[in-house]
Amino acid sequence: MGVFDKQQPSNSMIARMIGASRLDERIYDEVGSDSRAIFQALGVVILAAMATRAALSGVDFAPLVVAIFRLSAWWAALSLIIYLLSITLFRTPGSVPTWGRVARAMGFAQSPIILRGVLIFPFIPGVLVAIIFFALLIWQFAAITVAVRQALHYDS
Repeated sequence: MGVFDKQQPSNSMIARMIGASRLDERIYDEVGSDSRAIFQALGVVILAAMATRAALSGVDFAPLVVAIFRLSAWWAALSLIIYLLSITLFRTPGSVPTWGRVARAMGFAQSPIILRGVLIFPFIPGVLVAIIFFALLIWQFAAITVAVRQALHYDS
């Protein structure tokens, strides 16, 4: 059994990122339940921001700091919005959501977009860059869907 095995949850950030990218529901349950995973989730968000910034315009320190701040703020705000919706409009019996649970799952849902870092290579044609960027965006939305479903214990 290794990091790529779906049957073995792990506290390792890399293993959790791989599981989250694979849309493994158990990983989202695990990080949602582990209050210490908030720092790992923030690390994933920072790596995703760095990869996105590098893919879009190279690595410049000042814009990189802004990109990290923006994605971190987006992550926190979106987690808060989802949390507030879950305790008001979409409350389900037996579910006791917390912002931290939602934030940890949402942080790990950013794992697929770390692959944007490969788009820094100049030999990748522009059309392929656009296709990869769009495919990773769809993958990210799928991960967010699984993360929210698991964090809030929704059945559908």
